[in-house]
Amino acid sequence: LPATLYAVRQTPNDAPLHIVCATPTLTNYLFKRLRRWEDKGWIGVAFAEYTRGLVCELRQRCAATTFRKQISGSEWHWLDKVRTVAQERDAHGFRKAAPPPPTNTTFSLSGAKLATATQAVVYAGIRQRKNIPNRRAATETIERIQALAVDRRGTEVPIPAIWTAVRHKDLRRPVADFIWRTMHGALRCGAFWQKVQGQEDRATCSVCDELDSIDHILFGCKAPGQREVWRSARALWAKKSPDSWTAPNLTELQAIGLDLHGERSVRMSPGTSRLWRIIVSEAVHVIWRLRCERVVGHAEDQHWRHTVPQVKGLWESVLQARLASDLEATRKCFGGLRRDTGLVLATWNKVIKDELALPTDWTRMNRFLVGSRPAVRLDFRPD
Repeated sequence: LPATLYAVRQTPNDAPLHIVCATPTLTNYLFKRLRRWEDKGWIGVAFAEYTRGLVCELRQRCAATTFRKQISGSEWHWLDKVRTVAQERDAHGFRKAAPPPPTNTTFSLSGAKLATATQAVVYAGIRQRKNIPNRRAATETIERIQALAVDRRGTEVPIPAIWTAVRHKDLRRPVADFIWRTMHGALRCGAFWQKVQGQEDRATCSVCDELDSIDHILFGCKAPGQREVWRSARALWAKKSPDSWTAPNLTELQAIGLDLHGERSVRMSPGTSRLWRIIVSEAVHVIWRLRCERVVGHAEDQHWRHTVPQVKGLWESVLQARLASDLEATRKCFGGLRRDTGLVLATWNKVIKDELALPTDWTRMNRFLVGSRPAVRLDFRPD
């Protein structure tokens, strides 16, 4: 967009201009989405300043202006040459961000069209106009995730991509909501109670006599639950990928949708990455549920604890439910929403009980029989 805008502004309005693009993205913006974006007042549109400025400049032109995707080999050659020159200048520090162009109000529509506006668009527009300060906890979380991305992948992740990853399709909605709240520091534990007069004692873990922060709850508390869940999660993961377990921390949990697990040179397959996201996300949510049941549900008895069978029962039932959900989602009746069978098989293979006795595609087996257990179950037995 900045390059096209620069070319348009440097070309006289009465001179023909023919723009050749490597991808059809720009033509889609200008000829397929422009009317819809103008109707909604450019609310929620990425790079709206540049796109709106480009449209304004094009409308002032009186000569022919064409856009198309390159089709010949010579055009590919020129595009490669342009990229090479741009990379050389960028390496010497010559590249600068193009400033948003001034918009001529005569050639630019302003505001949203009421006839097509929806409540969601109007609400987003109001939110966009308000200067809402960022939460300090959220800002610190974003900085830690970006530092982790640079360390693991060598590149910084854009802030919108971080928030989008929290709603990863492999995370259940309650789990995604929980992770989102940890990023904002919105959970009522630890330092939260230090600010509530008369409730300061609730900020301390009754078992460990330490600050009951979310990091302590999920990874360091000595109360029955946390240690047992992580031990079982590690044992299950060992069946899938031996010798590759690394204990996650809070930042890795909050960035779980970005595939930052492991060293920079190590990349997991889609099925393996998906199982990692499921195991870690469900584990922390189970630990949080156990903590809330112990601290809130049995607040009158500070000595009440979960038993090991109770912890294992909840953990195994949660993962078994995820497997059952995946199996159900592979049915053809879901149409376009149907989950890919190959991805489900790649996710759960090696962790299925008696997998060698099952058919190659065990997603097609009868799900349940009346009064009996599911035909496909996870293998939680230690090796």
